[in-house]
Amino acid sequence: MEGELNRGRYRIEHPPIGEGGMGVVYRARDTRLDCQVALKEIKPEHLRDSQFRRRFALEAKLAAGTPEHSP
Repeated sequence: MEGELNRGRYRIEHPPIGEGGMGVVYRARDTRLDCQVALKEIKPEHLRDSQFRRRFALEAKLAAGTPEHSP
């Protein structure tokens, strides 16, 4: 997976840096903004769970430093 582009935007730069209940985390580069990011690949069994998707979206906002309730 290293060096592979994810959705044409993120280039995975290293082997996984972590794995947990939600999925696998990679160090990657955002090719649009030219910055390093953490990219989480979600486990397939979570994709149809709406409660999981809400929790994941909140986690992503918190990690990005954005407000929980944005317009």
